[in-house]
Amino acid sequence: MKACPENKRSALLAALEDVGMKPTARNEQAAEALMAQYGTEKVLAAIDTAAEHDNRGGVSWAYLRRILEDGPRQSAAGKPAATRTIRECCVVDGQEVWTERVVRAQ
Repeated sequence: MKACPENKRSALLAALEDVGMKPTARNEQAAEALMAQYGTEKVLAAIDTAAEHDNRGGVSWAYLRRILEDGPRQSAAGKPAATRTIRECCVVDGQEVWTERVVRAQ
């Protein structure tokens, strides 16, 4: 059974309050505009993502819009690891032996 639009709106406004946005008329209008453009489920998911990555003590409309437009920022795990090549020389039975190894850059 689908939830009625009023229930979705209430859920969205409650989620916004949970991340520190006050229930003002301006915030309600901005929330309704985002719901109309992206859909309630996407906006709720963006709020959850913003709350997970919030390190300043609050979520802004600009950050929510960026998440909705671009998706969340890539974590370090999503990018290929930076590497560097190390060449080493050892002397074995009077002969120089060179080795190369690729290690993750720090």
